[in-house]
Amino acid sequence: GQPVMNARAAALMFYDPEQSALVMVGTHNVDDSNQRYYRTIQLTSKTFPADTYRQGSPIWLPDLTTFEAEYPGQAERIRKTGAKASATLPLIVENRVIGVLGISFAEEQTFPEEDREFLIAVAQQCAQASERARLYVAEADARLQAEVSAYWLSRQQAMTTALSQAMTTTAVAEVVVEQAIEVLGAVTGTFQLLVDGGAAFEMIYLSGGRMGELEQSRWRRYPADPDLPATQAVWQKRAIWFEDNQIVIEQYPKLAEIARNNPGAFAILPIMIGDQ
Repeated sequence: GQPVMNARAAALMFYDPEQSALVMVGTHNVDDSNQRYYRTIQLTSKTFPADTYRQGSPIWLPDLTTFEAEYPGQAERIRKTGAKASATLPLIVENRVIGVLGISFAEEQTFPEEDREFLIAVAQQCAQASERARLYVAEADARLQAEVSAYWLSRQQAMTTALSQAMTTTAVAEVVVEQAIEVLGAVTGTFQLLVDGGAAFEMIYLSGGRMGELEQSRWRRYPADPDLPATQAVWQKRAIWFEDNQIVIEQYPKLAEIARNNPGAFAILPIMIGDQ
Protein backbone atom coordinates (compact mmCIF):
# COMPACT_ATOMS: atom_id res chain seq x y z
CA GLY A 1 0.00 0.00 0.00
CA GLN A 2 0.97 3.63 0.04
CA PRO A 3 3.28 5.18 1.06
CA VAL A 4 6.15 2.82 0.28
CA MET A 5 9.09 4.90 -0.93
CA ASN A 6 6.51 7.34 -2.31
CA ALA A 7 4.92 4.58 -4.38
CA ARG A 8 2.34 5.74 -6.89
CA ALA A 9 0.33 2.53 -7.31
CA ALA A 10 0.46 -1.15 -6.41
CA ALA A 11 -1.06 -4.42 -7.55
CA LEU A 12 -1.14 -7.87 -5.99
CA MET A 13 -1.38 -10.98 -8.18
CA PHE A 14 -1.58 -14.65 -7.31
CA TYR A 15 -0.91 -17.67 -9.44
CA ASP A 16 -4.03 -19.57 -10.51
CA PRO A 17 -3.10 -23.13 -11.58
CA GLU A 18 -6.43 -23.67 -13.32
CA GLN A 19 -5.73 -20.79 -15.70
CA SER A 20 -1.94 -21.18 -15.63
CA ALA A 21 -1.91 -17.44 -15.15
CA LEU A 22 -1.41 -14.63 -12.67
CA VAL A 23 -4.71 -13.19 -11.49
CA MET A 24 -5.00 -9.71 -10.01
CA VAL A 25 -6.64 -9.86 -6.58
CA GLY A 26 -5.99 -6.37 -5.20
CA THR A 27 -4.90 -2.93 -6.35
CA HIS A 28 -4.22 0.55 -5.07
CA ASN A 29 -4.56 3.57 -7.35
CA VAL A 30 -4.60 1.46 -10.53
CA ASP A 31 -6.94 2.89 -13.17
CA ASP A 32 -9.76 0.81 -14.67
CA SER A 33 -8.01 0.36 -18.01
CA ASN A 34 -4.94 -1.20 -16.46
CA GLN A 35 -7.00 -3.26 -14.05
CA ARG A 36 -8.72 -4.82 -17.06
CA TYR A 37 -5.46 -5.21 -18.99
CA TYR A 38 -3.56 -6.87 -16.15
CA ARG A 39 -6.49 -8.73 -14.58
CA THR A 40 -5.20 -12.05 -15.95
CA ILE A 41 -1.63 -12.48 -17.17
CA GLN A 42 -0.59 -15.69 -18.89
CA LEU A 43 2.74 -16.99 -17.64
CA THR A 44 3.99 -17.37 -21.21
CA SER A 45 3.53 -13.66 -21.92
CA LYS A 46 6.41 -11.21 -22.23
CA THR A 47 5.33 -8.99 -19.33
CA PHE A 48 7.17 -7.90 -16.22
CA PRO A 49 4.78 -9.71 -13.83
CA ALA A 50 5.07 -12.99 -15.79
CA ASP A 51 8.86 -12.65 -16.06
CA THR A 52 9.10 -12.00 -12.32
CA TYR A 53 7.05 -15.10 -11.55
CA ARG A 54 8.98 -17.35 -13.93
CA GLN A 55 12.39 -16.08 -12.75
CA GLY A 56 11.47 -16.02 -9.09
CA SER A 57 13.44 -12.82 -8.66
CA PRO A 58 12.64 -9.08 -8.63
CA ILE A 59 12.61 -6.96 -11.76
CA TRP A 60 13.75 -3.37 -11.23
CA LEU A 61 12.80 -0.79 -13.84
CA PRO A 62 14.29 2.51 -12.59
CA ASP A 63 13.09 4.70 -15.47
CA LEU A 64 11.02 4.73 -18.66
CA THR A 65 14.09 4.31 -20.85
CA THR A 66 14.81 0.96 -19.20
CA PHE A 67 11.15 0.07 -19.38
CA GLU A 68 10.96 0.77 -23.11
CA ALA A 69 14.09 -1.28 -23.74
CA GLU A 70 12.87 -4.29 -21.75
CA TYR A 71 9.09 -4.16 -22.43
CA PRO A 72 8.42 -2.04 -25.52
CA GLY A 73 4.95 -3.47 -25.94
CA GLN A 74 3.79 -2.09 -22.60
CA ALA A 75 5.83 1.11 -22.42
CA GLU A 76 3.17 3.42 -23.80
CA ARG A 77 0.52 2.02 -21.45
CA ILE A 78 2.80 2.64 -18.45
CA ARG A 79 3.73 6.10 -19.70
CA LYS A 80 0.06 7.12 -19.80
CA THR A 81 -0.36 6.23 -16.11
CA GLY A 82 2.24 8.80 -15.12
CA ALA A 83 4.56 6.16 -13.66
CA LYS A 84 8.30 6.79 -14.06
CA ALA A 85 9.64 3.58 -12.48
CA SER A 86 8.47 0.22 -11.19
CA ALA A 87 9.49 -2.78 -9.13
CA THR A 88 7.95 -6.22 -9.46
CA LEU A 89 8.69 -8.72 -6.72
CA PRO A 90 7.91 -12.42 -6.40
CA LEU A 91 5.90 -13.68 -3.44
CA ILE A 92 7.78 -16.73 -2.22
CA VAL A 93 6.70 -19.28 0.39
CA GLU A 94 9.02 -22.19 1.14
CA ASN A 95 10.91 -21.72 -2.13
CA ARG A 96 7.62 -21.70 -4.04
CA VAL A 97 6.48 -18.62 -5.96
CA ILE A 98 2.79 -18.01 -5.24
CA GLY A 99 2.36 -14.60 -6.85
CA VAL A 100 3.74 -11.18 -7.64
CA LEU A 101 3.66 -7.76 -6.02
CA GLY A 102 3.97 -4.84 -8.44
CA ILE A 103 4.72 -1.27 -7.33
CA SER A 104 5.03 1.80 -9.54
CA PHE A 105 6.55 5.17 -8.70
CA ALA A 106 5.79 8.71 -9.82
CA GLU A 107 9.50 9.55 -9.96
CA GLU A 108 12.54 7.78 -11.37
CA GLN A 109 14.32 5.51 -8.90
CA THR A 110 17.89 4.39 -8.44
CA PHE A 111 16.84 1.45 -6.27
CA PRO A 112 19.86 1.45 -3.94
CA GLU A 113 20.53 -1.73 -1.99
CA GLU A 114 18.69 -0.60 1.14
CA ASP A 115 15.55 0.21 -0.89
CA ARG A 116 15.69 -3.15 -2.63
CA GLU A 117 16.08 -4.96 0.68
CA PHE A 118 13.12 -3.04 2.08
CA LEU A 119 10.86 -3.89 -0.90
CA ILE A 120 11.91 -7.54 -0.83
CA ALA A 121 11.05 -7.63 2.88
CA VAL A 122 7.63 -6.12 2.14
CA ALA A 123 7.02 -8.82 -0.49
CA GLN A 124 8.10 -11.56 1.93
CA GLN A 125 5.72 -10.29 4.60
CA CYS A 126 2.93 -10.15 2.02
CA ALA A 127 3.67 -13.73 0.92
CA GLN A 128 3.68 -15.03 4.49
CA ALA A 129 0.44 -13.24 5.36
CA SER A 130 -1.20 -14.56 2.19
CA GLU A 131 -0.10 -18.10 2.98
CA ARG A 132 -1.45 -17.85 6.52
CA ALA A 133 -4.76 -16.63 5.13
CA ARG A 134 -4.83 -19.47 2.59
CA LEU A 135 -4.14 -22.08 5.25
CA TYR A 136 -6.80 -20.58 7.51
CA VAL A 137 -9.39 -20.68 4.73
CA ALA A 138 -8.37 -24.23 3.76
CA GLU A 139 -8.69 -25.36 7.38
CA ALA A 140 -12.07 -23.67 7.72
CA ASP A 141 -13.27 -25.23 4.46
CA ALA A 142 -12.11 -28.68 5.56
CA ARG A 143 -13.84 -28.27 8.92
CA LEU A 144 -17.04 -27.11 7.25
CA GLN A 145 -16.91 -30.00 4.78
CA ALA A 146 -16.48 -32.46 7.64
CA GLU A 147 -19.44 -30.95 9.48
CA VAL A 148 -21.60 -31.05 6.35
CA SER A 149 -20.62 -34.66 5.66
CA ALA A 150 -21.42 -35.64 9.25
CA TYR A 151 -24.77 -33.88 9.04
CA TRP A 152 -25.78 -35.59 5.80
CA LEU A 153 -24.61 -38.96 7.13
CA SER A 154 -26.77 -38.51 10.22
CA ARG A 155 -29.75 -37.53 8.06
CA GLN A 156 -29.19 -40.55 5.83
CA GLN A 157 -29.00 -42.84 8.84
CA ALA A 158 -32.17 -41.32 10.26
CA MET A 159 -34.01 -41.84 6.98
CA THR A 160 -32.71 -45.41 6.66
CA THR A 161 -33.96 -46.19 10.17
CA ALA A 162 -37.35 -44.63 9.50
CA LEU A 163 -37.74 -46.40 6.16
CA SER A 164 -36.87 -49.74 7.72
CA GLN A 165 -39.89 -49.31 9.98
CA ALA A 166 -42.26 -48.21 7.18
CA MET A 167 -44.41 -51.17 6.17
CA THR A 168 -46.67 -49.54 3.56
CA THR A 169 -46.19 -47.40 0.48
CA THR A 170 -47.94 -44.51 2.22
CA ALA A 171 -45.62 -44.83 5.23
CA VAL A 172 -42.57 -44.81 2.95
CA ALA A 173 -43.92 -41.75 1.15
CA GLU A 174 -44.49 -39.95 4.45
CA VAL A 175 -40.92 -40.61 5.63
CA VAL A 176 -39.38 -39.42 2.37
CA VAL A 177 -41.48 -36.26 2.07
CA GLU A 178 -41.36 -35.16 5.71
CA GLN A 179 -37.64 -35.68 6.06
CA ALA A 180 -36.95 -33.93 2.77
CA ILE A 181 -39.03 -30.94 3.87
CA GLU A 182 -37.17 -30.76 7.18
CA VAL A 183 -33.70 -31.08 5.68
CA LEU A 184 -34.25 -28.71 2.75
CA GLY A 185 -36.40 -26.17 4.55
CA ALA A 186 -39.20 -26.73 2.04
CA VAL A 187 -42.80 -25.74 2.67
CA THR A 188 -44.52 -28.51 0.75
CA GLY A 189 -43.79 -31.88 -0.81
CA THR A 190 -45.58 -34.68 -2.61
CA PHE A 191 -44.81 -38.33 -3.34
CA GLN A 192 -46.32 -39.64 -6.56
CA LEU A 193 -46.12 -43.00 -8.29
CA LEU A 194 -46.80 -44.05 -11.86
CA VAL A 195 -49.88 -46.24 -12.22
CA ASP A 196 -51.88 -47.76 -15.07
CA GLY A 197 -48.75 -49.01 -16.77
CA GLY A 198 -47.15 -45.58 -16.69
CA ALA A 199 -50.15 -43.76 -18.13
CA ALA A 200 -50.96 -41.77 -14.99
CA PHE A 201 -49.57 -40.47 -11.70
CA GLU A 202 -51.18 -41.10 -8.33
CA MET A 203 -50.42 -38.83 -5.37
CA ILE A 204 -49.57 -41.08 -2.44
CA TYR A 205 -48.71 -38.40 0.08
CA LEU A 206 -48.96 -34.61 0.35
CA SER A 207 -47.54 -32.39 3.08
CA GLY A 208 -47.85 -28.63 3.50
CA GLY A 209 -48.46 -26.19 0.71
CA ARG A 210 -51.51 -24.25 -0.30
CA MET A 211 -53.66 -26.64 -2.25
CA GLY A 212 -57.41 -26.57 -1.73
CA GLU A 213 -59.60 -29.65 -1.73
CA LEU A 214 -60.57 -29.08 -5.36
CA GLU A 215 -56.94 -28.89 -6.46
CA GLN A 216 -56.06 -31.93 -4.37
CA SER A 217 -58.87 -33.86 -5.97
CA ARG A 218 -57.73 -32.81 -9.45
CA TRP A 219 -54.12 -33.85 -8.88
CA ARG A 220 -54.71 -36.93 -6.73
CA ARG A 221 -54.67 -38.94 -9.94
CA TYR A 222 -53.82 -37.36 -13.31
CA PRO A 223 -52.59 -38.39 -16.78
CA ALA A 224 -48.84 -38.55 -17.35
CA ASP A 225 -48.95 -35.87 -20.03
CA PRO A 226 -45.63 -35.21 -21.79
CA ASP A 227 -45.98 -31.46 -21.14
CA LEU A 228 -45.85 -31.91 -17.35
CA PRO A 229 -42.52 -31.71 -15.47
CA ALA A 230 -43.21 -34.91 -13.50
CA THR A 231 -43.56 -36.87 -16.75
CA GLN A 232 -40.46 -35.24 -18.20
CA ALA A 233 -38.43 -36.04 -15.07
CA VAL A 234 -39.44 -39.70 -15.30
CA TRP A 235 -38.87 -40.02 -19.04
CA GLN A 236 -35.55 -38.19 -18.95
CA LYS A 237 -34.51 -39.90 -15.69
CA ARG A 238 -33.22 -36.65 -14.22
CA ALA A 239 -34.23 -34.02 -11.70
CA ILE A 240 -35.84 -30.80 -12.93
CA TRP A 241 -35.14 -27.60 -11.01
CA PHE A 242 -36.99 -24.27 -11.02
CA GLU A 243 -35.49 -21.25 -9.28
CA ASP A 244 -38.88 -19.62 -8.76
CA ASN A 245 -42.57 -20.29 -9.34
CA GLN A 246 -42.79 -17.76 -12.17
CA ILE A 247 -40.78 -20.12 -14.39
CA VAL A 248 -43.27 -22.90 -13.64
CA ILE A 249 -46.18 -20.59 -14.48
CA GLU A 250 -44.62 -19.61 -17.80
CA GLN A 251 -43.47 -23.06 -18.92
CA TYR A 252 -46.28 -25.23 -17.54
CA PRO A 253 -49.68 -23.48 -17.74
CA LYS A 254 -51.45 -26.55 -16.32
CA LEU A 255 -49.55 -25.99 -13.06
CA ALA A 256 -50.08 -22.23 -12.97
CA GLU A 257 -52.64 -22.31 -10.14
CA ILE A 258 -50.45 -24.50 -7.93
CA ALA A 259 -47.37 -22.39 -8.68
CA ARG A 260 -49.16 -19.11 -7.92
CA ASN A 261 -50.30 -20.46 -4.55
CA ASN A 262 -46.84 -21.77 -3.68
CA PRO A 263 -44.21 -19.07 -4.38
CA GLY A 264 -40.57 -20.06 -4.33
CA ALA A 265 -38.41 -22.72 -5.93
CA PHE A 266 -39.60 -26.12 -7.14
CA ALA A 267 -37.78 -29.44 -7.59
CA ILE A 268 -39.12 -32.51 -9.40
CA LEU A 269 -37.11 -35.67 -8.76
CA PRO A 270 -37.73 -39.08 -10.36
CA ILE A 271 -38.01 -42.13 -8.07
CA MET A 272 -35.93 -44.88 -9.68
CA ILE A 273 -35.07 -48.49 -9.00
CA GLY A 274 -32.02 -49.39 -11.04
CA ASP A 275 -32.56 -47.93 -14.50
CA GLN A 276 -36.31 -47.70 -14.13
